[in-house]
Amino acid sequence: MGAHPMRRRTLMPASLVTEPREDHWLDSDRLAPATARRRTSDFLSAYGLDALQGDAITVVSELVTNAVQYGSPRLGRVLLTLRAPNREQLHVEIRDFGPTPIPEPRDAALDDEAGRGLQIVSTLARNWGVDYRGDHGKVVWAILADQPTE
Repeated sequence: MGAHPMRRRTLMPASLVTEPREDHWLDSDRLAPATARRRTSDFLSAYGLDALQGDAITVVSELVTNAVQYGSPRLGRVLLTLRAPNREQLHVEIRDFGPTPIPEPRDAALDDEAGRGLQIVSTLARNWGVDYRGDHGKVVWAILADQPTE
């Protein structure tokens, strides 16, 4: 038997290592939240973030529902972006392309059928916010983490 050939290890510069990321175009219809939940669940499973499944799916569902109902997307679609910069966080972005105002949480009355979505997002996400892009719509984003904030 001959000697084993020397194995070379190739290291990539940190600038070339990219974080896991997926972009999903969703039609602005009643099926969009379910599609977004499925895509989010698959992404979390693929990158070992199963501990975030419940909260992340709820947050994504609320944000996509808001974008479809209130975002007035001119393209008839919204863009869901999922990123996992490390094994403890999920960054979610929902972009609509309508010039609607920036969403804000509101106090819903007990008999209101809507109005609790952003309160839920605020409770479940480590952080969330809105990047307004004028006539080009907005991005509502949320960061979810496996570890509680300190």
